[in-house]
Amino acid sequence: DTDTEAGAKLSVERYSATGFGGLYLLGEVSSVESGWFLLAQTGFGASGFGAELSTGGSDTYSETTLAVTQRLNDGPFIARAGWRFEAEEVFFGFAINTF
Repeated sequence: DTDTEAGAKLSVERYSATGFGGLYLLGEVSSVESGWFLLAQTGFGASGFGAELSTGGSDTYSETTLAVTQRLNDGPFIARAGWRFEAEEVFFGFAINTF
């Protein structure tokens, strides 16, 4: 049995270059399961190093994370490591980021 639900999503994002690198902010709300998400991410210039804080939730999910990131070479691949506060667990992973 597959249920289909129509919904609406609103996203607002902003990237600003800074003296130390850049700052990316994202806010998002969705009518499906009352979802929401906030992200603040910073990059430290040519080092490829960054940090991010995110939080989000819905009717069935909630989590806040703090992570450090490192761009691999000059490509879009990023290594990530961090802490999930509500799950109380460390995570490691990779992301693709084209900006």
